[in-house]
Amino acid sequence: MKRWLLVLGIGTISYIVSAGLWAADKPEIGRPDFRVLEQGRLVFEQNCAICHGPLGDGRGMAGMMSGMYGGMSMGMMMSFAPALTVLGLASGVMVLLGSAMLYSRPSESQLWGAIILAFSVVSILGGMGGFLVGLILGVASGLLALTWKPPYTVNGASP
Repeated sequence: MKRWLLVLGIGTISYIVSAGLWAADKPEIGRPDFRVLEQGRLVFEQNCAICHGPLGDGRGMAGMMSGMYGGMSMGMMMSFAPALTVLGLASGVMVLLGSAMLYSRPSESQLWGAIILAFSVVSILGGMGGFLVGLILGVASGLLALTWKPPYTVNGASP
C-alpha cells in the first residue's frame, strides 16, 4: 500500500512540475502580428473557403452541395451525442436485465429473448453496439433464447 502511495505521490509531483515548466515555456501574448493574420486569411481562402464559405459558416459551394449545411450539419449531429449516450447505456442495461430475467424465468424465454435481441440492435445507435462485440453477442444470445425450448417433461417429472 505504501509503495502505491509513493508512486502516486511521485506521479503527482512530476505532473505538477511538468505543468509548471510547460506554462513557463509559453511566450507572452503581445500585440497581434498582422502579417501572420494575413497569411492565415490567404491560406483559408485558398484551401478552406470552398467548403466553409468566405465567412467560415459552411456556406461554401462544396459545403452546400454535400448537404452538410442546412440539412444535417456536424453541429446538429453532435447535439444528439448526449441522448445517444443515454440510449446506449439504457440499451446495455436492458440487455443485462433481460438476460437476468431469462436466467431466473426460463419459461418466458421467448419474451426475454425478444427483449435482448431488440435492445442489442438498438444499442448500435448509442455505443456502436458495445464496439460491435456486445451487438454480436447480444444478437446471438437473443436468437438462442428465442429458439430455446424447455426440456420435455412427462407428468411433471424432470428428465
